[in-house]
Amino acid sequence: MSSLGNVEPFVAVPTPREKVAMEYLQSASRILTRSQLRDVVASSHLLQSEFMEIPMNFVDPKEIDIPRHGTKNRYKTILPNPLSRVCLRPKNVTDSLSTYINANYIRGYSGREKAFIATQGPMINTVNDFWQMVWQEDSPVIVMITKLKEKNEKCVLYWPEKRGIYGKVEVLVINVNECDNYTVRNLVLKVRLHGYSYLQSR
Repeated sequence: MSSLGNVEPFVAVPTPREKVAMEYLQSASRILTRSQLRDVVASSHLLQSEFMEIPMNFVDPKEIDIPRHGTKNRYKTILPNPLSRVCLRPKNVTDSLSTYINANYIRGYSGREKAFIATQGPMINTVNDFWQMVWQEDSPVIVMITKLKEKNEKCVLYWPEKRGIYGKVEVLVINVNECDNYTVRNLVLKVRLHGYSYLQSR
């Protein structure tokens, strides 16, 4: 506080530890050969201990300059990293919220940029955004690594049984293959733009 009683604006200054963690998250990589990767995966306790050494990537909500973006986050404390955030093409140029989805690009093998996308389990109000992102990014495969419920809801049922329309994206389930521990669905996506229909297969 100043001597006149006015509150000085609070500026968050990262600690040296936070700076080191951020530099690590932005630049760290440990490229493995296929055989090394197989060995690491075979030793799940080593993989778990390495994972636990990765610093947490907490993002201050103020770093995302989009009003009401909190309405599209499942958890208040798990936000997309602004440096690698996926931005949706806006439905309306004046509506910045329509560009927001809680999703980040992830580098792939050999540092290939935007090889993968990680996103939160869709909520009832973000299912359309999810399918818009799948179409926009031309995602060939969707891998769901959570159940719909694990104690609490982790994800709404965001795919249809046979056919569903999510905003401008129509999703058709072509076939379903039930395996022991997972299910494979082959999908076709259609989007109607400017009087033309466009297709993508998944």
